[in-house]
Amino acid sequence: MGEHEPTATVPAQSISAQNTSEQATSAQPRTVAPTVRPAPPKIPRPVPAPRVDSPLISAIIADAVSPEELNARILEVVSEGTPIIEPVHREDGSISENERIVTFLYHNEQAEQVLMFINRLTDEK
Repeated sequence: MGEHEPTATVPAQSISAQNTSEQATSAQPRTVAPTVRPAPPKIPRPVPAPRVDSPLISAIIADAVSPEELNARILEVVSEGTPIIEPVHREDGSISENERIVTFLYHNEQAEQVLMFINRLTDEK
């Protein structure tokens, strides 16, 4: 047999029947399945995420004597870096080991609104 292996032969009738079938299939419009992006499951929170005021921002607002002073102090805090992460003080005076208050500050004079989605914290409602 040498270097080449024998190849199988197909009768001419089979080839023409196959070509006819392919032509009929190709004449029909093809539909392409839409691409589906994987997404995390939509499991609603059992209760809304708690919202609290930042002690630092509350103090800055309370201490400001004018809107200009408040704006200057906020700009100073933003320049130091955000988010601001603060401990959670419980009613008994102790500090929670597992919770933090996270405050995002963003300053842009041209912005009319800011929208932020935080995975597993905000709901899309």
